[in-house]
Amino acid sequence: MAERAGDTVMISRLILDWRLDLVAFAIVVGFSIGCARILARRRGIVGPPRTRTLAVAALAIVLGAFVAEGIGRISQRQLQRWVMIFAATYGGDLERMGHARIAADTPVGDAGYQAMLATQRAWLRANSFIGALYTCRRMPDGSCLRVTDTMDTTGPGTTVGARPRCNDAGVCGQLAPSDRAHAGEAVFDPAVVQDERGRWVRGFQPIRDEAGKVDAVLVVEVPAETWGLTTLFARLSALATIFAGTMLLVGIAYFSRQQATLVAREQAGRRLRESELRFRSLFENVPSIAVQGYDRDRRVIFWNEASAELYGYTAAEALGQRLEELIIPPPMRSDVVELIRRWAEEDVPIPPGELVLMRKGGAAVNVFSSHVMQRNVSGDLEMYCIDISLADRNRALAALAASEVNYRTLFAVIPHPMWVCDAETGAFLAVNEAALTKYGYWREEFLQMSQSDLGAPLPAPALRPSEAGRPALECWHRKKNGEPLRVELSSHPLAWGGRKARIVLAQDVTERRNAERRIVEQAELLDEINEAVVAVDAGGRINFWNHGAAQLFGRPASEMQGRLLSEVGHVDASVAALADVLRTQHDGWRGEVPTRHADGRAVYLETSITIIAGDSTRPALRVSVSTDITPRKELEAQVIEAQKMEVIGRLAGGVAHDFNSILMAMALNLEMLQSDLRDNQAAQPLLEDLRAMNERATTLVCQLLVFARKHAMKPQPLEVDGAIATVAKILHRLLGAHVTLHAPSASGELWINADPCMFDQVLLNLCVNARDAMPDGGTLTISTQPLQLTADEAAATPGARAGEFVCVQVTDTGCGMSPMVLAHAFEPFFTTKEAGKGTGLGLATVHGIVHQHGGWLTVESEVGQGTTFRVFLPQTTAPRGDAEDDLDADIRRGTETILLVEDDPAVRRVTTAMLLRFGYKVLVSANGPQALEVWSKRSFPIQVLITDVVLPEGMNGLVLARRLTAVAPELKVIVMSGYNVEMMEAGSDGLYGYTFLQKPVNSRTLASAIRAVLD
Repeated sequence: MAERAGDTVMISRLILDWRLDLVAFAIVVGFSIGCARILARRRGIVGPPRTRTLAVAALAIVLGAFVAEGIGRISQRQLQRWVMIFAATYGGDLERMGHARIAADTPVGDAGYQAMLATQRAWLRANSFIGALYTCRRMPDGSCLRVTDTMDTTGPGTTVGARPRCNDAGVCGQLAPSDRAHAGEAVFDPAVVQDERGRWVRGFQPIRDEAGKVDAVLVVEVPAETWGLTTLFARLSALATIFAGTMLLVGIAYFSRQQATLVAREQAGRRLRESELRFRSLFENVPSIAVQGYDRDRRVIFWNEASAELYGYTAAEALGQRLEELIIPPPMRSDVVELIRRWAEEDVPIPPGELVLMRKGGAAVNVFSSHVMQRNVSGDLEMYCIDISLADRNRALAALAASEVNYRTLFAVIPHPMWVCDAETGAFLAVNEAALTKYGYWREEFLQMSQSDLGAPLPAPALRPSEAGRPALECWHRKKNGEPLRVELSSHPLAWGGRKARIVLAQDVTERRNAERRIVEQAELLDEINEAVVAVDAGGRINFWNHGAAQLFGRPASEMQGRLLSEVGHVDASVAALADVLRTQHDGWRGEVPTRHADGRAVYLETSITIIAGDSTRPALRVSVSTDITPRKELEAQVIEAQKMEVIGRLAGGVAHDFNSILMAMALNLEMLQSDLRDNQAAQPLLEDLRAMNERATTLVCQLLVFARKHAMKPQPLEVDGAIATVAKILHRLLGAHVTLHAPSASGELWINADPCMFDQVLLNLCVNARDAMPDGGTLTISTQPLQLTADEAAATPGARAGEFVCVQVTDTGCGMSPMVLAHAFEPFFTTKEAGKGTGLGLATVHGIVHQHGGWLTVESEVGQGTTFRVFLPQTTAPRGDAEDDLDADIRRGTETILLVEDDPAVRRVTTAMLLRFGYKVLVSANGPQALEVWSKRSFPIQVLITDVVLPEGMNGLVLARRLTAVAPELKVIVMSGYNVEMMEAGSDGLYGYTFLQKPVNSRTLASAIRAVLD
C-alpha cells in the first residue's frame, strides 16, 4: 500500500509540475475539432472557415489552461478551508473533553486520555481527507511534547511525558508567545510545504484551558496524495468542462442556426432569472435559518423573515444599517470589523462557529453562524451570513442533561436491586445501592462479576408475565454470605457507552412465593373443611367455591366458579337464598339463612360474611362461610319443647301438690267419719264409695306427678292384669273409635314389684305411640305372660338376665319403623312426628322406667307390618292379704307433744283432730315464723315436729326443722309434701335424717311414723 501511495504521489507531481494535463488537453481538442470537420464535410455540412475553427481550438486550449490553473488553486484553497473548519470544530471538542487536564505524568492508559484518542480516531474515520491529527504543548524546557497522537504505539503503562518530543519547527513555532495562535485565532499555513514526502498542507488550532490560556496547539495534516489528487482532479474536471463546452460550441456552430442560438440564449436567460427568483424566495422565506447580506461597508442589503424573527428587526429597519451596530455586542465590534477587513483584503475567511450576538433591545442570542463572501455581477464584494438559533438546541441539551441526572438519581435510589449488564456476556457495567445491600457485595466486587455468578434460572416455566406486562425471568440467586434468594428479573435493552446492554430490575419474590404457597395450602384447607366457603368479587362473580359448598348445594366448583350470582339464583333454588344475602350485604354480616340442601330437605345455614379489601394486585372480595346448623336448630327446638314440658310439669306438679293436700284432708275426714259412724250401716256404703273415689283421685294425681316427673318411685306389689285393666279404661278414651283395643288376661295372677303410677305411664306411652302409628285405624293388643329365662337365653338379648319375669307385650298393626328409625327409637328428643305433635321423650321415658324397675324391653318392627314392644319386669309373689281394720284398731297411741306446721287450714284442722284422737298434745302453726314464735313461748317440751315442706312467709319446712334441731337436737322431725321434688333435689343429705311422708297420708301411716321416730 505504501509503494502504491508513493507511485501515485510521484505521478501526480510529474503531471502537475510539467503541466502534462494541458498538453493532453490540447491534443484532444485539436483531434476532436479535426474529426468534427471531417465528419461535417462527409455529411455535406458547411462549417465555419478553417481559421475560425483553429481560433476556436486555440481559444479553447488557452482558456482550458487558465481555467484549469484557477480551478486547481480554488480546490487547494477549498481543501485548506475544510482543514481550517475541521481544526476549529475538533479543537473545541478537545477543550470540552478536558485536554488541559492531560499532564506529562498522565498514563497513556488513562480512561480520559483513551477517550480523546478514541474521539480522534472517530474524527479521522469520518474525515478521510485528513492524514494526521495530533496536539503539541510547549514544555517548561522549551521543547514541544506531542500530547495526543493517533499514531502512537507506546504501551498503556507509559506516561504522556515519556513519549518522543515534537521536533517539527513549523509546529513548535506556532507555540511561540507572539504567534497568532495565542491570540485565539484559528491559524492555517497557506504555504504548500515541500519535503521528502511530497506536498502536504497543515492547519493549527489553539486549545485553551479552563482559564482561557493557550494550553496546546492542534495540528491537522492533509497527506500529499490527497493534495495532489485533489488538485489534479480539479484541473481535469475543469479541462473536461472546457472540452465539453468547446465541443458544444463547435457542434452549435456546425449544426444549428443563428435563430436557434438566439432562442437558446433567451431561454437560458429566463431560466437564470427564474433560478435567481427561486433562490431569493427560498432564502427570504426559509424558516429557522436567518440569512443576511452585507456590502463592502458592512451595510445590510438582504434581510429575510427568519432574521427578523431571530433579531427582532424588520427588513425595513435593518436595511442600510451596519452589521456591528445592528446585532454585534459592543465588546466584539472591533474584532468583527477587523475580521471582515482581513477577509476582504487578505482572503482570510471567518470560520463558522457559535456566537453570542445581540437582539433588538440588547438581549443575547446564541447562534451558529456561517459566512460566505462573493462578488456580485458588478464585481463588488458581498458577505452573506447564515445564522441558526441555538436556543432550541440548548434547551434540548439542558433537558437531556436534567433527564440524565434524574435517571441516574432514580437508578441510584430505587429501593429494588438494579444493574446494567452487557447484553452478550452478562458482565455488570453499573449497579445501584439496593443491589449492593441485598447481595452483600462491595461495588468493586460486583462490577467484576457477571449475571451467571449470582445464580441460575429456575426450571420451566422460566418466563412469567411481570407486573409491567413484559416477560420476567425467575431465578435462584445466592448472596455473598451464601443465603439463597429467589428473584424475578425483568430487563430492557439499551445502549451503554456504545455497546449493547440491558438494564435489569431484580425483585425479591421469596416471601411472595412463600405467601403464595401458604395461600395454596390455606385454599386446600378451606376446600377440605365441611363449612361452605364462597367468595364473590365486587361485580357479583363467584371467585371461590370449596368442596363444602359443593357438598351442601350439590354444585361442583368447576360449574360455579366464574358465574354471576344473579344468574345462579334464578336457576338453582338451593343457592338462591345465599345468593340474595351476598348481593344485598355489602358490609360484614352474620345471621341465619334458611334454604334447601342438595337432596331437597330444608336446612338452616349460619352464615358470616367478611369483606376483604382489595388492592392493585387483587380485587375486593366478599367471603361467606356457611355452616349447616340444622341439627342444632332441631336440638334447640327439642330443648324448647323440653322446657315447655318442664313448665307444664311444674304446673302439673303444683296442681298435684294442692290436690294431694285436698285429698289428704278428705281421706282423714272420711276415716274419722267411718270411725264415728261405725254402727250406721246405711252410711257405710256411702262412705266406702267416697273412700274409693278418694283413692281413684289419689291414683290420678300420682299419674299426673309421673307425667310431671315429680314422682318418687315407690315400688309395691302390683298385679299386672289388674293394672292393665285399670289403664284400659283410660285408653278407650285416648285411642278413639278407629282403634280396636284387645287386652286379654293371663291364666293366673302375675305379680311384679313396681310403682303403679310409673307402670301406668309405660303402658300409656306405648299405647299412644301405637295409636299415632295407625292414623287410618287398626288393632292394638296388650298381652301378658310369665317367662323363665336361662343364662344362655338371657345372653342372646342385651340387658337381659336369667330368672323369672313377666312379659308385657304391646302390638299394633300400624305403619311400622324403618331400620334407621328403629336404631334411634329410644334416643331422647328423637321423633318422626311433625313439629308440635311429639316431644321425642315418650319411648325414652319408657326405657328409663323399665330399667329403673330392673327390667328391659325389646322392639320388633317392619315397615307396613306394625310394631311389637315387649317389656320384661321381674316377677314376684303375691302379697299376704290383710283384713281391713277400723280407724282405731291396732293404732299405737301416745301422750307426747307435737308441733304441727301446715299452711292448708283444712289439712291443719283434720290432722290436729286426728292427733288429738290418738292422745297427743298438739301445738299448731300456719308458717315458719309463727312456729318459731310458738316454740319460743312453749311452757313444756315438744318431742315431735310435723311440718309441710312448702310453707309461706319465706321459710320452708326444712329450714324450720334445721333451726329447731339446732337448739333442740333431741327433737324428732317428720316432713310432708304433696310431691317430693324438693326431696329429690335435696337428696338424702338434704333430709338431715328426717322422716318423709308423701301426701296424701292416712291416719294409720301418720300414727305409725310418729311412733317410729319416738320409739
